[in-house]
Amino acid sequence: MGAAAAWLAARVRDRRGRVTRELPALVDFLATAAEAGLPLEVALERVRREFPGVVADTFAATRAPRAADETLPGALKWTAERVGHPDGAAVTAAIARAQGYGTPLGAVLSDLGRTLRQARRARERAGRTGILLIFPLVVFIVPVTVVLLGYPAAVNLLKTLVGV
Repeated sequence: MGAAAAWLAARVRDRRGRVTRELPALVDFLATAAEAGLPLEVALERVRREFPGVVADTFAATRAPRAADETLPGALKWTAERVGHPDGAAVTAAIARAQGYGTPLGAVLSDLGRTLRQARRARERAGRTGILLIFPLVVFIVPVTVVLLGYPAAVNLLKTLVGV
């Protein structure tokens, strides 16, 4: 059971990483297609053909619930659940909101793509910050801690050895 759980966790981690990498480009392509005047369903199919990958296939599968007379918000909710990533849910919510309020989809998706790229860069910088903090910790904090904890022991050892 442990090996299967580890394998599954690795697959989930890999898929999440692929979604994080693929989503900004997909959103930019959808924004360009929407600004060019393509309907959403056509743009999603075009994305599937142009961007082979996990996210494009999942977003293109939005057509399946739509073919079964599902509303667009319902199909997008299904897509968000299938993507299984917070950024995917944000994209589907933005599309549904833009369609519901009648705002230009291209502008909404352009802003969202920019936000997704900025968030990705922020996560990468945050991951490097932990590594960068190791140097000051080792150079400045650990020696002081060793001195503060070791001084009483050294004094007691010297008293014992000298016999004072």
